[in-house]
Amino acid sequence: MKDSTLLKLSLLFSLVGICSLFFILQFVELEESRIVELEYMDEDSEVKIIGVVESVRKRNNVTMLSISQKEIVNGIIFDDVNVSNGIEVEVYGTLTSYYDKKEIIIEKIKLI
Repeated sequence: MKDSTLLKLSLLFSLVGICSLFFILQFVELEESRIVELEYMDEDSEVKIIGVVESVRKRNNVTMLSISQKEIVNGIIFDDVNVSNGIEVEVYGTLTSYYDKKEIIIEKIKLI
């Protein structure tokens, strides 16, 4: 086979593979994590938590939430979000540690 034909075939299969991965990722959803499990998870893990907002603190364009199930975890959103205490939320974010306590950097929040 000619080199140009091999190059075209490899580019075609690469594009098909990338498109397939894109469509697969559209249908894959994070599994819900329990707050008690966060202590054993690695930092920078993607997490999904469903819980009740216990407290909301706002400073400039940063909103800090305490979310509870049976336990409480703190979350931070780098945006001004309109939530209040007692509302059930679903949050997606990245797990981090702050002063040796687990915290979620929230990327997406959904009211339930």
